[in-house]
Amino acid sequence: MVLYYLYKPIRKKNFITRLCTCRLFNTSNAYIIALGILGVLLSAIDLYRLLRSGPILPCGLWRERIQPGRVISPESERDLKLVGLVFSVEYYGLLIYGIATKNPLYLLPILCFYAIIIVIEFFVFVLKIFPLDYCILPLPRG
Repeated sequence: MVLYYLYKPIRKKNFITRLCTCRLFNTSNAYIIALGILGVLLSAIDLYRLLRSGPILPCGLWRERIQPGRVISPESERDLKLVGLVFSVEYYGLLIYGIATKNPLYLLPILCFYAIIIVIEFFVFVLKIFPLDYCILPLPRG
C-alpha cells in the first residue's frame, strides 16, 4: 500500500509526457548517425591504407605486443584485418541506414557483433581467473 502512494505521483500523465518529450531523447538519433559516419570513415581510411600496403602488412600496421610472424603470418594477419574492416564498414553503414529509416532490423548486425565481443571477453576473463595448467593435447617428445 505504501508503494502505491510513492508510485502515484509518477503515474501522472504530465510527468510521463514531460519525461518522454525531453530534448535529450531527440538527440540520440543524431548521435548514433554521427557515430556511424565516424565509424564508416575511420574503417574506410584504414581499409584504404591496408589495400595500398600490398600483400604483406608493413611494420607500422603490425601489433606491437607480438613478434611479427610468430603467432600468425603477416599475410594471414592482413587478410583477417581486411575481412574485419569490410565487416565494420558494413555494420556501421547498416547502423546509419537503420536509424535513418527507423527500421530496427538493420541494427541487428552491430548488436550481434558486440554480443560476440562480450562473450569472447567473458571467456578470456574466465581463463584469466582460472588458468589451465595442463595441455589437452600431448606434446611431442624428442
